[in-house]
Amino acid sequence: KKKQKKKKKTVDNSDAPTLDIPEKIASIIPVTLQRRMDNRGLQSLLPSQALSFARIQEGRDTVLQAPTGSGKTLAYVIPLLSRQYRRPRPQKIAQPVIITLAPSRELAR
Repeated sequence: KKKQKKKKKTVDNSDAPTLDIPEKIASIIPVTLQRRMDNRGLQSLLPSQALSFARIQEGRDTVLQAPTGSGKTLAYVIPLLSRQYRRPRPQKIAQPVIITLAPSRELAR
């Protein structure tokens, strides 16, 4: 059997804040999340975040290696949250959707 490619869902971002994010990525990030990013002063993505966005958002295994403070955590969080915002809410018992491991002492504080 051939695997069918899933269509990427996009969202209506006509009332989204003006962020310096590539249109291809902005069309995937829900307006609600873009507003939260804007409220927290996150106006753009770092190169590593933009380059890894699609791969992470699609749920593909991804490893980022970069110095502490270079934005790796957000590189994972933004695409994963974007995915979760668009998923239908199940009527089942609450269950974990995203698990974040923080092995370094700097991130675990």
